[in-house]
Amino acid sequence: MTKFKKRFFLLIIGEVTILLIFGLALYKFQKNITKKVNQASTYKKELARRIDTMTRVHNLELESEEARPYSARLEKFLPTDSDMVGLEGIFHDLAQKNSISLSFRFGLVNKGNDKLPPSYSFNLVLSGTSENILKWFQDFYHLPYSFHLEQIEIRQDYSASNSSNNHYTAKVLGRIYYRPSATSLPN
Repeated sequence: MTKFKKRFFLLIIGEVTILLIFGLALYKFQKNITKKVNQASTYKKELARRIDTMTRVHNLELESEEARPYSARLEKFLPTDSDMVGLEGIFHDLAQKNSISLSFRFGLVNKGNDKLPPSYSFNLVLSGTSENILKWFQDFYHLPYSFHLEQIEIRQDYSASNSSNNHYTAKVLGRIYYRPSATSLPN
């Protein structure tokens, strides 16, 4: 081989080696850039998720402050099931206040669903004058609880013991909604 051929061959091998090294470096650089872009994209998504979470928490904190004045009213509106014990006494106090006799009993417990909270059914019978029964219903209407009256039946009482025609008997079937107490919630 001649000197020229040797030099030419070495020059080509050198350039190919430089090209291979440059190509390998470029490939590594591109791979590193792709890795950094993917990592930055993951960080951006995580940051967006954290910002969204922080925004939601902030909004919930603001809403809880707005809802605070209503919470006491909501707790009265939907009493716990343990508060139901005093309901009969409340009904009897209203009856005594309006000079009527009252018979009251709880019925079945109705499990709640997506649209309605759980409730207790109840039956009550009122006896007295029409004015007093209507006053009892007005007082009943102003109670802070959530009731659903399913049936009201009012009949005039013509028994021999009642000489006046102003004595009535009212039968009421209904339910009162409640919120389960913490001890009655399922695990």
